Amino acid sequence: MATRVAHQSLGVVSLIVPFNWPIAILGASLPYALLAGNTVVVKAPPTTPLAITRVVQRVAAGLPAGVLNVISGKDENMSGLIQNQDVAKVSFTGSVNGGKRMMQMGATTLTRVTLELGGNDPAVFLADAILDDEHLDRLYAAIYDTTGQICMNAKRVFVHRSRLDEVVAGLSARLEKAVLGYGLDEGTTMGPLNSAAQKAFVEEIIQEAKDAGADVREFGTVPGGELEGGNFARPAIVVDPDLSLRVVTQEQFGPVIPVIPFDDEDEAVRLANDTWAGLCGSVWTASPEAAQRVGSQLVCGYVWVNDHGATRLDLRAPFGGMKGSGFGREQGIEGVRDFQDTRAIATIDPAALAAMAH
Repeated sequence: MATRVAHQSLGVVSLIVPFNWPIAILGASLPYALLAGNTVVVKAPPTTPLAITRVVQRVAAGLPAGVLNVISGKDENMSGLIQNQDVAKVSFTGSVNGGKRMMQMGATTLTRVTLELGGNDPAVFLADAILDDEHLDRLYAAIYDTTGQICMNAKRVFVHRSRLDEVVAGLSARLEKAVLGYGLDEGTTMGPLNSAAQKAFVEEIIQEAKDAGADVREFGTVPGGELEGGNFARPAIVVDPDLSLRVVTQEQFGPVIPVIPFDDEDEAVRLANDTWAGLCGSVWTASPEAAQRVGSQLVCGYVWVNDHGATRLDLRAPFGGMKGSGFGREQGIEGVRDFQDTRAIATIDPAALAAMAH
């Protein structure tokens, strides 16, 4: 018997992208959906629709009419992107609750879903971690880039107790230089949060930590003048907080980070994995063996060694989450296959069957 395995396109797929890094996140799905042979409808995020719409228009201009489409509007009006019988798949990047809603809606039409639902990424610093300026700059960027509004930012920093003071001092020195302001102003190093609701949440979890007696250290100055009342939040470090606080258990999606000590590798792995999420993680160590040993135990889809963050992704590799961070993969050959179906065609050889019969 000869069996040929082939891959075929799904048909129409919907891509729903979030407000943060919308063009980059679209880049993790759109090329793969098109390479897989599908037609695509892109849903622009409600709060940042213009850039994504213009990019899709420019790409669509080089394709046959109707292959690539873009729509914008309120989320509650978008059920047709998931529940239309002609839509074979939806790829969604957003919140956990949003992802659950996608699955519920898709169930009625058996529309398949890929979900990338954010994370609560651990960055694990072993006792032999390199803590020079280069590595501390990487950690600072991993936490505070885009004012913390990146799904794969470091959200919890676990540090061997012998190195805790060094990590806190290194982050503090960088935060002391933070300049909050309008993102396009020269000199600004940290812009506002996306919405008043997100600002309120970040301030709430910082206040909760203060009320619990945690060691909360805040930096920077909220701008006044014409920017007064904007969605700015002072960046903060929470040193050795109670692990039940929301600044530890929930994705902050803002400029605040808990820094938590541990005493041995087993404890570090246990604490790192004690979360709803499983998107990314990182291990910081001078030992390649320790990096592989600890990194292979982190329950997440992507692990960095001595680095962390969106700008550090290897775009050749599959990306996606485990546990509450979703499922399915983007990028790499897996990212193409996620937009295809597989068919096997088997051809029976009568002569071989006859020979077997004898």
